[in-house]
Amino acid sequence: MNLLDELDGCFGNSITLSTSKARLYPIKEVLTNIKSHLQLKDFKDIKEKYEFISCNLIEGLKRLGFEESVPKGTQDELLNKITYILQRLKQTFIEWHISIEIIDNIINLL
Repeated sequence: MNLLDELDGCFGNSITLSTSKARLYPIKEVLTNIKSHLQLKDFKDIKEKYEFISCNLIEGLKRLGFEESVPKGTQDELLNKITYILQRLKQTFIEWHISIEIIDNIINLL
């Protein structure tokens, strides 16, 4: 099973099937927290930065009821997971007419 199939199976479908904006606003808080830490923290290399983003993104979403394991892997695998999750969130935010500025800010910090 590849990365995208794994995310579609256990994480992505939950986001796509969200039925209310109320469930998405806490996700926005998780993203805001990640952004603020990215701006303050020094990372020794890009992989450490990707690990930080992916772990915090997944852990924050798990607290909100989404299921997904903390990602491990190469720098490219981590970036693929981060990018995929952020794209799915962006799509859902647009669908529900929620500002996507925070997602764009995180993408710019990558």
